[in-house]
Amino acid sequence: MDLQYFFNILWRRKWLILIVMVIATVATYFFVDRKPDTFKSNGLMTTSIVGQRGVDPNEEKPWIMEYYVNMGFENMIEAMTSRRNIDFLTARLLLHDLSADSLADRHGTFRRLSEMKDVDLPYSPQEIGDLMDTLQHKVDYLQYKFTDPEQYHIFNEVASALGYDYEGLLKYNLKIARSGDTDNLLVEFESENPYLCTWAVNTFIEDYLRLYEDNSQSEGNTTVTFLRKEKEAAKSKLLGLTNQMNAYKDKTSLYDASDESQGIISRRNKINENLQIEKSRVPTLRANIDELEKLIKEKGSETNTIEESSIYNNTAVLNMQRRISELDEIIIRSGDTDEAAKKQRELIQINLDEKIKKLVDLQKAKEDIPDNKQTQSGLYDKQVQAKLDLNEATQRIATLEADLASITSNQANLVQNDAVVRNLESEILIARKNYEAVEYQFSQAKLKSNNTYLPLKILEYARMPEKPESKKKALLSAFAGIVGGVLSTVLIFLMAFFDTSVNSISKFRKFTKVDLLGTVNKVDTDKLDLKYLFSSNGQNKTLDTFKESLRNIRYLIESSNSNRFLFTSTKKQEGKTFLIVTLAHALTIKDKKILIVDTNFKNNTLTKMSKQTIEENLLNSKLLGDNDLSAEFVSQQIHDPFNLENVDIIGNKGSYQSPSEVFAGKDFDKFLEGLEEHYDYIFFESASMNNYSDTKELTQYVDKVIAVFGAENDIKNVDKESIDYLSSLGGKFMGAILNKMDLRNLS
Repeated sequence: MDLQYFFNILWRRKWLILIVMVIATVATYFFVDRKPDTFKSNGLMTTSIVGQRGVDPNEEKPWIMEYYVNMGFENMIEAMTSRRNIDFLTARLLLHDLSADSLADRHGTFRRLSEMKDVDLPYSPQEIGDLMDTLQHKVDYLQYKFTDPEQYHIFNEVASALGYDYEGLLKYNLKIARSGDTDNLLVEFESENPYLCTWAVNTFIEDYLRLYEDNSQSEGNTTVTFLRKEKEAAKSKLLGLTNQMNAYKDKTSLYDASDESQGIISRRNKINENLQIEKSRVPTLRANIDELEKLIKEKGSETNTIEESSIYNNTAVLNMQRRISELDEIIIRSGDTDEAAKKQRELIQINLDEKIKKLVDLQKAKEDIPDNKQTQSGLYDKQVQAKLDLNEATQRIATLEADLASITSNQANLVQNDAVVRNLESEILIARKNYEAVEYQFSQAKLKSNNTYLPLKILEYARMPEKPESKKKALLSAFAGIVGGVLSTVLIFLMAFFDTSVNSISKFRKFTKVDLLGTVNKVDTDKLDLKYLFSSNGQNKTLDTFKESLRNIRYLIESSNSNRFLFTSTKKQEGKTFLIVTLAHALTIKDKKILIVDTNFKNNTLTKMSKQTIEENLLNSKLLGDNDLSAEFVSQQIHDPFNLENVDIIGNKGSYQSPSEVFAGKDFDKFLEGLEEHYDYIFFESASMNNYSDTKELTQYVDKVIAVFGAENDIKNVDKESIDYLSSLGGKFMGAILNKMDLRNLS
């Protein structure tokens, strides 16, 4: 687009742009002035993001750390503005405004449902009360989710009615952003109530800090809880294995396998030694008994009552001692729990003591017996003692053999039990190491959890705003005026850009791509006097420009060395007739005789403009008659409104036939040759090319074709087809005239 043309349009529309700017400025001023006052309060929270990921310009790629810093702030802001946290603030605001205490005090609430416009909530006081109880529970225990979808719907409806809903708070009230290039987050709240601003900011940052700490501790506690469970499981396994081993040792009476094994070996050796000793005594005792038996027989059967009584008591003592030994074995095997055996042993012991006492008395009685009697008695005594020793040795051997068998069995069991114990000890060792490792991890996790670093802290609480925020009426009004001017300018530019009319030379050449003979500006034809026009002294710029435009075109026509000119156009009402008449007058000023042939049979405007018939003109009598054209044409002169001299016109009587059909059977070319003898130039007018084929049929009768385009009209596809035809004429197509130009587009 021609910039000069665009600037010309802007200059012509400057008042429109100014009006738009003024309207936008005034409207914005009054609109902003009528808005209610708003207050703004803000608080600061330090994040330690920069401290953790500080940007070091000495690093190879410091911008990477800057990227992480920015991402850290974006993540923090995203978390703070999540629906979960905003819903928590909404819950706090609802609890504040809908609690019984706040409702009782008019100044205790920030907003009241009864004062909200277009609010009609279909919920009962009971449902609202239940909602308040739920919200209080969630605030107290830092819970987020609603288990009842219906109650969550009520929550959203009530919040929306009071302007505390998620979208409303983020859009109109709550703003969170990084404070410059610092490590701090700026939390800002704007509303119509200064108390609401301060309360909302302080409540939000305190609650978010609680939620943040709870989440951080929960993450640490999750690890601690997991390791605590692992520790308890490892401890339980260790204690289970230990108890299992102790129970097995108790069951098998195995406490120290190595010591017990050494004890068994020592006892076995001792028993074997004692067993050999006792076995070696048995043959000797038996030999002594046999020898004593022989001596007693040699002495005869000399006996007396004392001997018999002594033998009897010795036998009884021997039997009772044997029985006591048996009972001792039974008591030992029962683990000292067999009461019957213990009681029987006590009774036998009493009898044994009596028998032994009686033997002592008999021994004293023997001392009073003569020597020969004592010898026999002594033999008996020795024999009895030998039998007692033999019996004792026999019993001792049996006991030692039983002990040896028991020890052998115990030793076999000890090997098996020792393998079981060793396996358990190995498992216990593994379990203990696992327990110690888990316990260490647990202690480290617990220590880390207790020392968890929470970087988010409240740096500055919000304070009560002292005055409302500036409405910036002047700034916004000026901005609105500028925007209005810019938008109107852009709109005008777009209209000009998409305007396909050929209202400038550059646009004509762009859309038609044909040679331009000249331009003719638009004038008021009602008051136009051509004779005065060409004799004026240049006091009217519009008429002077029009006059010079005609002179330029006149020069081109004279320089063309042609006589016949066909004026055509792509569409109707392009100004062909007016242009032909004015050019004819411009030529007559130079004593040129002009003939205008109205061959526009569809719209014979030229014929209608010339109302006086020239009866005496030879053209009507001779040329028209000789060429049999008097039925189609009539010879006239133009007297109204231009009163032209030296300009004749052959008007047509109108027809819906094409020129070739009108001229069929007639020598129109010969007729034109006869006219050339009397006129310097012959101008033809044709019907519009988009609608009729007249131009194509008349082209053969003329020397040059001139196309007339109206600057006010658009160039459409059908026009381009007609233009392509004109271009195909080659040298016969003289060029185009851009008619009805706005004088401002020519400057």
